[in-house]
Amino acid sequence: MTSKSLFFKLLRENVKRRAWAIALAVLGFFFSLPINLALTMENAIKTKFWRYNDYEQLIFAEGISEAEKLAKILEIKTQIVLDSVKFGNGLIAFLMIVAAVVIGVSSFSYLHNRRKVDFYHSIPVRREILFAVQYVGGFLIVALAYLVNLGILMVVSCAYQVPLSSVLGTAMAGWLLNLLFFLLMYAVVSIAMIMTGNMLVGILGTGVFFFYMPGMITLLVGYCSTFFETIHYYFLTGDGSPFMAAIKWTSPVAAYITAIGWNMDNQLGKHIPALFIALFAAVALALLALELYRKRPSESAGKAMAFKWSMMPIRVLLVFAFGMGGAMFFWLLQSTIVWLVFGAVMGSLISHCVIEIIYNFDFKKLLSHKLQYAGCLACVLLAVMAFRFDWFRYDSYVPDEGKVAEAAVDIRLDSGWANFLEIEPKEDGTLGITYYDGVEILPDHMHITNLAPVLRIAEQGRDEALERRDKQMRRFTDHETAAGSSSFIIGYEGDGEEGESGRYNTRVSVVYTLKSGRKVYRQYDLYLSQVMDDYSALYDSPEYKDGLYYRVMDLQPSDVAKVSYSERNKRVSVNPDGNSGYGDLLTAYQADLAELTTTRRLEENPIGQIWFVSRYESAYAEQQFKLYEQRNAGVKTRMYNYDLDSSQTWPVYPSFKRTLSALEAHGIPVGDVVPDDEIRSVMLDMSGVMRELGLRELEEEELAARYPLSGAGATLVFEEPENIRLLMDAMVDEECLSFNGLCDAQVAVYVTADTAAMTGRTGGYLQTNKITPEIKALFKGTPLEEYDLTGETADGEMAMDVPVMAESVVVD
Repeated sequence: MTSKSLFFKLLRENVKRRAWAIALAVLGFFFSLPINLALTMENAIKTKFWRYNDYEQLIFAEGISEAEKLAKILEIKTQIVLDSVKFGNGLIAFLMIVAAVVIGVSSFSYLHNRRKVDFYHSIPVRREILFAVQYVGGFLIVALAYLVNLGILMVVSCAYQVPLSSVLGTAMAGWLLNLLFFLLMYAVVSIAMIMTGNMLVGILGTGVFFFYMPGMITLLVGYCSTFFETIHYYFLTGDGSPFMAAIKWTSPVAAYITAIGWNMDNQLGKHIPALFIALFAAVALALLALELYRKRPSESAGKAMAFKWSMMPIRVLLVFAFGMGGAMFFWLLQSTIVWLVFGAVMGSLISHCVIEIIYNFDFKKLLSHKLQYAGCLACVLLAVMAFRFDWFRYDSYVPDEGKVAEAAVDIRLDSGWANFLEIEPKEDGTLGITYYDGVEILPDHMHITNLAPVLRIAEQGRDEALERRDKQMRRFTDHETAAGSSSFIIGYEGDGEEGESGRYNTRVSVVYTLKSGRKVYRQYDLYLSQVMDDYSALYDSPEYKDGLYYRVMDLQPSDVAKVSYSERNKRVSVNPDGNSGYGDLLTAYQADLAELTTTRRLEENPIGQIWFVSRYESAYAEQQFKLYEQRNAGVKTRMYNYDLDSSQTWPVYPSFKRTLSALEAHGIPVGDVVPDDEIRSVMLDMSGVMRELGLRELEEEELAARYPLSGAGATLVFEEPENIRLLMDAMVDEECLSFNGLCDAQVAVYVTADTAAMTGRTGGYLQTNKITPEIKALFKGTPLEEYDLTGETADGEMAMDVPVMAESVVVD
C-alpha cells in the first residue's frame, strides 16, 4: 500500500471516529450562518430596516417609484447578507476561536492516554503520517462544516431575493481568511497538546500560548504609566506604539482580533503582506508541531509535560509574570516599598508552588527547585525596583542639543481646540476622514531647529516631573503630625496653592527627532509662567506657529471653497470677492496669525471665530449629505452647513487689523454681528461663587437678608441697556475663551445673554481685565460684592490695571 493511499484511508477512519466533532461543528456553523441570517432578516423586515437605515425606519416619500423602493430594499438586504458572511463578523470569529481549541484538543488528546499512544505508535506507520492524519482531519472538519453552511446560507439569501452573484465573492473571501487564522490558532493548540501529557494541562498551556505575551506587554505598559511621569501616552497606547504592535502580533488570538478590525472591503490590498506573514507563521507552527510530535516520548502520556527541557523556561516565565503582577497589585493598593516587595514575593511564591504541583501532581513537591525560585524572585525584585527608582533614568532624560536634528511641540494650551485630521480620497473613490493625535501629525509639519527654548521648557518639565514623581511615590508615606501621631497624605501631589506653583498649567508633548533618525516622545505637565520667556520665544517663532496651525497656514486661496464668521453664537457666510475670491481674507488672516504674540494673548481674548472651508472639506460635507439622503430614500431634510463642515475654527483677535478690515470689506460688521440692542437681558449664574463663599446652605430668608438684591436665587438678571452694554463689553464667549487660555476670565460666574435674534442665547464669562469699577458697582448687595472678580491681592492692591469705562452706574 502506498503512503498516499494509506494516508487517505487513515484520514477517512479518523473522520468517522470523530462524528461528535463533526456534528458539533455543523451545528455551530448552522446556527451562526443560515439561521442567524434568517433571524436577522426577519427582524429587519419587521422593524422596517431600522438598524440598517441609520437607525431610522425606512419610510418612502411620495412620488418614489416601485422600482426605486425595491432597489433600496434590495440594497439593504444585500448589506445584511454581506455583514453575515464577510471577514470581520464577530460571531464567526468567536466560533473559529472556540473551534480551534475544541478541534485542536480533540485531535491530539489521545497522546495523553498511554494505552492509545501504545496502540497508535505500534502501528507500522510513520509518525509524520499519523500527525498529518490528525492535523488535516481536524482542519477539514471545520473547513467543510463552514463551507456547507455557507452554501445553505446562499440558499437562504436567494429566498430573500438577494442575488448570489452579489455576495458569493465576499463569502468565499471570508471563508478563506477565517480559515487562515483558524490554522494559526489550531497550530498553537496542537503544539500545546503535544508538549503536555495531560488534557487539563494542555488546555492551560493553550491559554499560556494565547495570552502570556499580550498579558506581559499590558503589564509592562502598566508599569511604565505608573512609574514614569514623562512617558507619552501615544508611545504607550497610540497607533504607532511598539507596545500595541507587540500585543497585536505576539498571540494568534490577538492577531485574529486585529485582522477583524481591518477594512477588508476596500483596503484588502494594503494588508496582503500581513496575511502572507500569517500564512507563513501558520505553516511554520504546523512544522514545529510535526517536529515536536516526532520527538515526543511515548512514555510521556499521563505526565504534565512531555519534554523535560520545556519545564524550566515555562516555569521561569510564569513565575516572573505572576511576581510582577503581584507587586503591581499591592503597589496600587498601598504604594510603599514594603507592599511592593510583599506582592512580588507572594505572587512569585504562590505561582511557583502551583506550577510545581501541576508539574509533579504531588503537593509535596511544591517547594522543589528552590534555587530557580530564588533566581526568579531576584529578577522580579530587580525589575520592580528598577521601575520604582527609575534606574533607567527615563524621567531624567532630556537629549543633548547636539544630538537632536529637530523637534515638534504640542502644547495643550495652544492646541486643545485644534482638530488634527485629513480628508483624502479612498480606494473606492469616495472621500474619507482620518483623525490624528497631535504628536502623530505635527512632526510632519513642525520642524523646530532653534532647540534652546524647547530644551529649556523640557528641562523645567523634567524638574517638575521628578518632584511630582517623588511626591507620587511617597503619597502613602507616614508623616509625623503635631500631636506625634502618624497620618497618611492622600493625593500629596495636589497640595499647595496655585500661586505657589505658577500659572497656566498645561501639558507639553515633545517629539525629538534625533540625528540618527529615531523619534523620542516625552510629555510634561508644567506651569508656563515658570518658562514664560522661552514659551514666548517658541510661540512667536514661525517654525512653531506654521507647524501648529498648518491647516490654515498651508492653505492656498484656490483651495478655499467658502468662509464663515461667527460672533455671539451667530454664524454668517462671507461672500467671495469678485476678483480675488477669498484670497485677500485668507492672506490677511495668515499674516495676523503669524504676528500673534503671547503678549497680545495675555491682554485680549478673541472676539469671534472664522472658518476657512477647503474644497476637500466642502466635497466631503456634500458627500455625507448625499449619503444621508440616500439612507432616507430621498426624504429631504434640512441640514445646517456647520453640521456638515469638518473644517477647523480659527480665532479672530481684536488686534487682527488686517482680518477685521478684510471682513468688513466683504460686508461683515465685525463686532456688531449681534448688536447690543438685540440683547434683551443678561443673566449671571452665581452658583459657583456661592459655593466658594459657602452660601449654598443658607436658608432663603437669611440669604435674602444678607444680599437683598440677589434674592434667594443664584441668578442675577440685567435688562437695562446701559448695564447690558457694560456686561457685554466685558464678556468673552465661551467658545472664544477656549482658543486662548492666557487671558484670564472669571469662570466662577457664567454669563448668558438672551438675544432677540434666531440665534437664541449665547454664553460666556467675564474677562478679568475688563471688569471695571462700574461693573463691580452692579453687584452691590449680591454675593458677587464679596467675591474677588478682578484678581485683587491679599494687601488690596490690584494685580492688573482695570480701565474705567464710566463714572457711575445706577443700580436698580
